Amino acid sequence: MVPNSLILVVLLVACGVSYLSYFLFIPKRVIMSVKFLMMGGAVGLMIFTVVLAIIDVQIVWLSWVLLATAILWLAASIPQFRNSLAESRARERLMNEHRARGH
Repeated sequence: MVPNSLILVVLLVACGVSYLSYFLFIPKRVIMSVKFLMMGGAVGLMIFTVVLAIIDVQIVWLSWVLLATAILWLAASIPQFRNSLAESRARERLMNEHRARGH
């Protein structure tokens, strides 16, 4: 059985990466975006894991499924973070060019 602390640490990292991805480049449609789904999904999965720990559900295969899901969630959130970082840099570059032309 996989310890809940390991699952929660992986989910916390995935949520943190998704959080940074969302707030580095806030999309035009704030709630209806993939970045918000990635952030909210990780939080939802964390809450689900905590609820299972509180009611003391100890199913071995479920812990492995939760760990695999957490790892996949982390793997899916990293490209979102890289895209947000690139979008943020492009926006900064455009703002700097605009300032340089203005003066």
